[in-house]
Amino acid sequence: MKKLLTCLCALLLLCGCTNASSSAAPTVTVEPAPASSEDTGDTVDLITPDEGDAKGHEYLQQLKAWSPHEKDLAKTEDDPEFDAFLDRYFKELMEDDYLNMHFTVTDREAMGLEKPELTIGEVTFGYDEENVKEQEEWLEELRSFDFSKLSYRQQYDYDVLEYSELETIASLCFNRYDLLFSDASGIQDNLVTNFTEYVFRSKEDVEDYLVLLQDVERYFKDALEVTKKQAEIGIALQPGGLDGTLDYIDNFTAKVDNNELIANFDYKIDQLSFLSAEEKTAFKEQNAKIVKESVIPAYQNAAEVLESLRGKSILPEEDAGLCGYSKDYAEVTVLLQASTNTDVPVLADQTYNVLISELMAAITCMQDEEAMNEYNALYNDPSSYEIYTKDSAGMLEYLQEALKAEYPDSPYMPFTVSPLDPSVANDSILAYYLTAPVDDLDQNVIRTNPNSLGEDPVSSFETLAHEGFPGHLYQNVYYWRTQPHKFRSAVGFIGYTEGWAMQSEIDGLRYLPLKNENTSGIMRSDTSFGYIMQAYLDVMVNYEGWSLTEVTDFLKDFVSTPEATAQSIYSFCVENPGTIMPYGLGMAQFINLREMTMGEMEEKFDIVEYNEMCLKNGPLPFVLLYDEMMEYSD
Repeated sequence: MKKLLTCLCALLLLCGCTNASSSAAPTVTVEPAPASSEDTGDTVDLITPDEGDAKGHEYLQQLKAWSPHEKDLAKTEDDPEFDAFLDRYFKELMEDDYLNMHFTVTDREAMGLEKPELTIGEVTFGYDEENVKEQEEWLEELRSFDFSKLSYRQQYDYDVLEYSELETIASLCFNRYDLLFSDASGIQDNLVTNFTEYVFRSKEDVEDYLVLLQDVERYFKDALEVTKKQAEIGIALQPGGLDGTLDYIDNFTAKVDNNELIANFDYKIDQLSFLSAEEKTAFKEQNAKIVKESVIPAYQNAAEVLESLRGKSILPEEDAGLCGYSKDYAEVTVLLQASTNTDVPVLADQTYNVLISELMAAITCMQDEEAMNEYNALYNDPSSYEIYTKDSAGMLEYLQEALKAEYPDSPYMPFTVSPLDPSVANDSILAYYLTAPVDDLDQNVIRTNPNSLGEDPVSSFETLAHEGFPGHLYQNVYYWRTQPHKFRSAVGFIGYTEGWAMQSEIDGLRYLPLKNENTSGIMRSDTSFGYIMQAYLDVMVNYEGWSLTEVTDFLKDFVSTPEATAQSIYSFCVENPGTIMPYGLGMAQFINLREMTMGEMEEKFDIVEYNEMCLKNGPLPFVLLYDEMMEYSD
């Protein structure tokens, strides 16, 4: 249960002895955001720059200088040559990655796609000149089109693809800094998720799955070779992050006959009507053999190699932000995770201002005695509120109906709630949405964790708003029902998608049948304050180079136990850099965007129209979304 987490301490400290029954906010002096490292000198890179760093710096500057083209709403006729170009772009991306194609489309032949090579993929160390050159060629061809001749829809596609290519190239140039076995988002975890969520639509899919599973051993060997080369120049996991990765591997390899890749496979195979009993038995035996004789040993070998590299990072534990490796790499990380090209110090200041604004709003709500009483009653006995007695599907149905008051209406969006097998369920995950294939928008699955979702009905409701309505599921299906070009399935902006879902999570609280609207305002701070503050500190640690001491000093104004809180947040930031940024920075930018639009439009502001504007052109970098909203508000 969140129940204000660090925010509660902050609010109590700032509220002081104010009258709890007063409706006016107390007078609080807000200090400006702490000075960035630009005031005291830039962090010096500890790793000698190479050709990739130079090329990456060039594209980073292009990304930061990028601005949207002026668009013409009257242009309604599509340029067939431009769509043919996008067709080729989509086709190449899909045919280059089997797993990406498998999860994106259900019928590749109907979409004119050829089956890719059955491999998990390739990993390289250092500057991959060939890959960068290929992306540069796509960018050059894109820029050869006359923007003024494109339709309004195609003009957005052009801007989206140009921005995405600048992001991609800049990121590729710095790939030698990417740690493949990181704790929160490493390949050791992602591969298991990909295999457990793999969909069997035909016998061929089952056969392909087994070929891919056999490839894990080769893929891990290549990834470990890259990891060893990184360690030779001082790029390696911090001890805490290494411990998290090794714990995951230990838990995975400790299970043999009941390993999740065996239990999950057996369960799904039993559900397939197109396989005979003999085929099911044979496939189960093949899968178990590969897992036991190839996959588990590959994971065990990875643990040994990673342990041998302990302490190889050139960064000291007490000052381990990404900027110690490369300031440019740290900047690219922030911009990609936040889906923005705003100067990072400016982005940090904006995020800090939203943080304080959310804090002030929460203080006002907390001074409402009736709201505080309802808030406490809600957490003490959630079962007394009918919404919290519903199961996951019931909550999602409730949310899908309730969102019509503030979001554009759309035909019913079908979904399936599917509990994770207990052997696969990770206690840190409550639920997640499996994006529907572009050619089957009714295939919406929300996975729930039976080990944790439901223990706290309040958190469960917010999580389902995030994953379902009006979060990921609603945003995805709404956009694809507008029939955009299919290449958009291969271009994503994580700051937008997670920021939208985080905003959906706090907006969903307004749909609760509460007696006092300030109660939902107090609940909102549980989520907004914590995520935005941690994302802000993620930026300050990894871009500005804040040490543990600086994080502790910052938190002294917000929490009652700054040392313990600082250690937890700082460790997560250096062990999993950028992980929290899409959620906190994305949410802060959406909060800022709505406030800005409401200020511009005043009484003309319409929340349904506003949300439609955010949705209709799909996931966008925030510079393009802000431009779109300014066009709308004029």
